[in-house]
Amino acid sequence: TLLTVLTSLPAPAIALGRSRPPAVEATVRAVPNRSRVGVGEVFLVTVRVRDARRIGSVPFTLAYDPGMLEFLPSRSREGAFLASGGASTSFLAKAGRAPGGGTGVIVGASRLGSGRGASGTGAICVLAFRAKAPGVAALSFQRTGILSPSSLSLPSRFVNASVRVEASR
Repeated sequence: TLLTVLTSLPAPAIALGRSRPPAVEATVRAVPNRSRVGVGEVFLVTVRVRDARRIGSVPFTLAYDPGMLEFLPSRSREGAFLASGGASTSFLAKAGRAPGGGTGVIVGASRLGSGRGASGTGAICVLAFRAKAPGVAALSFQRTGILSPSSLSLPSRFVNASVRVEASR
């Protein structure tokens, strides 16, 4: 009967006090230090995380147009976020192939060991670029992820950016 079917269904978890709070989504954002640059000028893009909870690593590719921008690996550096609390880290940023055959900066930023991970807000890294040609230069995250110290995927979203390159300043 219908009554038998309804009474045999499990009670909603919330009624039993077993509900989980919604997972907090960490936000990673590319933040250029200037919205407009002239051809030949160097600018920095800080990759920042907000609302992080126990992060072990943040791998991503930041795609860009090599006709408009030149990545400067020697002027790029790791941010302080993953090293918080004195943790040892590993950082790599190098130009390479982005998904779809484009060009991107391939970044691997990790907190070493099996500790609790980094939480809060801070800079993952600072990437340096030289403007080469006028136009709007897009900086787009691809192959993104935020992982726990045990390599479990954590809820996240990545926010792209752009910089206007002007012919002369």
